[in-house]
Amino acid sequence: MVFYRGTTSNLKHLKSLLRLYDEASSQFINLAKCRFYYGSMSLTRVARILSIMGFAIDHVPFYYLGVPIFKGNPRARHFQGILGKVKAKLASWKGFLLSMMVRAQLVNVVISRKLLYNFHIYSWPKVVVKSGETS
Repeated sequence: MVFYRGTTSNLKHLKSLLRLYDEASSQFINLAKCRFYYGSMSLTRVARILSIMGFAIDHVPFYYLGVPIFKGNPRARHFQGILGKVKAKLASWKGFLLSMMVRAQLVNVVISRKLLYNFHIYSWPKVVVKSGETS
């Protein structure tokens, strides 16, 4: 993820930096998979950036490394996807005959992998936390 000022010269430098990285590391940077997010700017400027960089436009909210990226304060809707995945994972174990110790370990792994990283980044709304606790 790169935050960048969208001047023509800066964008050309960024594109050449990406090419240099591509050549030096032998890792192909697929520009078709790169996304461009913007705030308040004119459509002319957006079109110029797109023509220089060749990225696709996308909009917030989106997920980056499993963490929701959004504008403004955390809202319940931003975390419903993550909470839904955790609930589905926990519900999938109901049919298995697992000892309490194994279940506790599985719950611990799921919570630590899916949620703790997000908890360190955002203060989750109380509504979402209570919803997760009840299920």
